[in-house]
Amino acid sequence: MSTDDREIEIEDEVEEEAPVRLTATSRHSAGSFGLGLLVGALLGGMAALLLAPGSGRETRRHLRRRLRQAKEQVGDRLEELDDRVRTEIRRRRHR
Repeated sequence: MSTDDREIEIEDEVEEEAPVRLTATSRHSAGSFGLGLLVGALLGGMAALLLAPGSGRETRRHLRRRLRQAKEQVGDRLEELDDRVRTEIRRRRHR
């Protein structure tokens, strides 16, 4: 029996999926995940610096510099978020 003689049945069932909607809970979860990721990265970086082969003074100086940079970055992100939230509130009020 050749492959041409065989009948092959293929059922094609495609279900339409509803569009994904972000709810307050899913947005909160995403924000929590992002924050956890940031904190984990900072803690991992600190641990790496503390275990680095440099001298204690060099390590502390480097750690202070990195913490200052991280603080500035978090502050910048919070300012951006504040601006976005205020813009969205104004937009929704003017509907």
